[in-house]
Amino acid sequence: MISSRHILQRALEAEEAGALLETSAYNALQMATDICAGEYGKTAEDVLFGLSKSEGQERPLHIVNCGEDTRPRVAVLQAEKGISGLVTAASQSRMWADLVNTSALIGSMQQLGAARGMFDRACAYLNNRVLDGRPLSDREAIRESVGELYVCLFGAVMACRKAIGTASSVGDTFDRATIAARLMALRASQIVSAGSMRLHGGVAMIAGDPMDVLALRQNDYIRIYGSAVEWRLRLARMP
Repeated sequence: MISSRHILQRALEAEEAGALLETSAYNALQMATDICAGEYGKTAEDVLFGLSKSEGQERPLHIVNCGEDTRPRVAVLQAEKGISGLVTAASQSRMWADLVNTSALIGSMQQLGAARGMFDRACAYLNNRVLDGRPLSDREAIRESVGELYVCLFGAVMACRKAIGTASSVGDTFDRATIAARLMALRASQIVSAGSMRLHGGVAMIAGDPMDVLALRQNDYIRIYGSAVEWRLRLARMP
C-alpha cells in the first residue's frame, strides 16, 4: 500500500514534462520504482531484481533513460518491453502491482501532457490566424471543436487523479481505477492529438515541427505504457 501524495506529485511533474519539447524523457518506471521502494522500505535495486526474478530473468531489471533521443524509450528486462509487459508480475505481489499501477498513471499523465501541448499550440494558432478580418477562434464551429477537445482532455486528467487517490485503498480498487484511467487517457490522447492536428493543419504536418514531434511521442507512450487492448486483457484476467 502506497501513499497517493507522492504519486500525484510525480504525475503532475510528468504532465508538465510531456508538454515540453525540451524534455526528451520522463522515466515513469524509474519514478514509480523509487516511490514503491521508499513506501515498502526497500532499495530500488531490490525491487528491480525481485521483479526480474519473477519474470524468469537471471539479471536485474534494467532501466535506461533515452539520453539525447527526442522520443522516450524504456529498456525493460534487456528488451523494449513496456509497462504492460509486467502484468504477470503484478498478479504475484502487491508491491509489483503498485509498481505497475504507479508507472501507468505517471505515464498516462505524461501522455496527456503531450496531448495538452498539442492542444495549447493549436489554440495559439487559432487565435493568431486571421481570415476575412477575424481570428479563426471567433468562428462558432471552431469554438465547439476546441470545447469538445478540452472536455475530453480534462476528463481523462481527472480520471487519472481520481485513480491516484485510490492508491491506499484495500483490495483491487487501485488496480481497477488504474485500468479505467489508463483506458480514458489512451482515448483522450488520441482524440485530442488528432483533433489538434486537424485544427492546426498546415505546418503542423511538417517533420520536426513541435506538433509533429509531440504526435510521434504519442506512439511511444502507447508502446511503453500499453495499448487499450493490453489493459483490457489485464481487466479480463482479474478475479
